[in-house]
Amino acid sequence: MKHFKKTDLAWAAGIIDADGYMGICGEKHKLADGSKKLYPQLRVTVSNYDIPMVNKLHELFGGTRCAYPKPDRRKLIQRWEVAAKKAERTLKVLLPYLVTKEKQAVLAISFRENRFSKKDSEWVRLSRSLKI
Repeated sequence: MKHFKKTDLAWAAGIIDADGYMGICGEKHKLADGSKKLYPQLRVTVSNYDIPMVNKLHELFGGTRCAYPKPDRRKLIQRWEVAAKKAERTLKVLLPYLVTKEKQAVLAISFRENRFSKKDSEWVRLSRSLKI
């Protein structure tokens, strides 16, 4: 596992607390018979105009970067994203530093850990107990 500086983790947690998004999104997969199935996938993203910030998140945690225009702005919005296992690993190392999104991170990590098991009722119970 990669070794992180505590200051980098605290910085990244602050960015995600303030400007980040974490959630479960549908990811389409094509099956052998040609049909498509929607699978839930954990994602963590940050969108911002600050290119060095997005680059630093990418340097620390990997994932993807892209830029896209916003109709009412001249600058491109920069976006960093990690999904699935990388999102889980990112949240696990940031969890001790998260404040605003701590409960969401606990729920997201639980989702990933229980995703391939038959513990759906446990996951639903946990999400209700966190009241988010």
